[in-house]
Amino acid sequence: MVRRLIWSNVSFNSEMRRKSNSQPQVLTVTMSPCVDYLYQYRSRGRLYVVKHAQAMAGGKGINVSRSLRAMGIPSVALGLNGGRNGEMLRSLLRKERIENAFTEIQAETRASQTLEGVGQSEPWRIFQRTPAVTRQECELFLRQYRKLLPSVSVVVISGRMADGLSKTFLSKLINLTHQYAVRVMLDTSGELMLSGVKARPWMIKPNRHEAQALTGVSIKRFPDAVRAMKRLKRHHIENIFITLDRDGAIGCNQNHLWYAKAPKVDHVSAVGCGDAFVAGFCCSILRGHSFEDGFRYAVAAGSDSVRRLVPGGICPDTVDRLSQKIKIKKYKL
Repeated sequence: MVRRLIWSNVSFNSEMRRKSNSQPQVLTVTMSPCVDYLYQYRSRGRLYVVKHAQAMAGGKGINVSRSLRAMGIPSVALGLNGGRNGEMLRSLLRKERIENAFTEIQAETRASQTLEGVGQSEPWRIFQRTPAVTRQECELFLRQYRKLLPSVSVVVISGRMADGLSKTFLSKLINLTHQYAVRVMLDTSGELMLSGVKARPWMIKPNRHEAQALTGVSIKRFPDAVRAMKRLKRHHIENIFITLDRDGAIGCNQNHLWYAKAPKVDHVSAVGCGDAFVAGFCCSILRGHSFEDGFRYAVAAGSDSVRRLVPGGICPDTVDRLSQKIKIKKYKL
């Protein structure tokens, strides 16, 4: 029987205490992780001089795990991983002390390149195709997923799927969380998001462009964002956020809408700031905070991540300081 979760700190905290003896509290799912090569460069005429280069474990769910670890929330990163890149990915995660329980596949884990120009607002990003997986590898992943679900309180599913997975695979992951009364947070885009919302995750977080694609509403001003939120609310998802870049974010819970203005920070890289937002909200609810306080902390985490080159990188002290500056307005939806 599917148990539908509602916003209740009392019921959720008691469930969390029941599971607290089995760490970690969070599973992050990245079905197509990668080794991400980060380059920060300065342009000198027709030359591009690299200022900083670094290899990182990449993928949206891994970014969430990175933020959660900084916040003191243990997690396990799940996904599909293989080949020499896969070995490097595991090594990079060990260096960051991020626990993983990847399912090994025959295909090579992809690599990506992120090129951040100093003073540039948008990075160049180069992605390889997602690896193809077999039906047997898919079943092995599901076996691992089912094994870990009873011991956690939250599942975060982020990013794209690997080639070879069925169109119903994402819905299956979400429906399994319902069976174990686990809250699932979904952050993906396009057809995947359309498929995922039908399974009614506990939370979704599209950005401005993703929300426009989901709703057909062109979001240029605050009233546009409200119209988009009303359309998303038709899916009966309990917690919905739309991140609006430097304009902050709006959030919806039940029949109320909140708007949070983002604090002004020095911009280094926006890659992974949405993942830090998700981690911030996840961390806050695990600590029993209200929706409003969780929203404030999420915006602060996303804003702090913008100040850093590493995707999802945050400093908890800075997040706490930024969260105290964020003002939230509440509206009737």
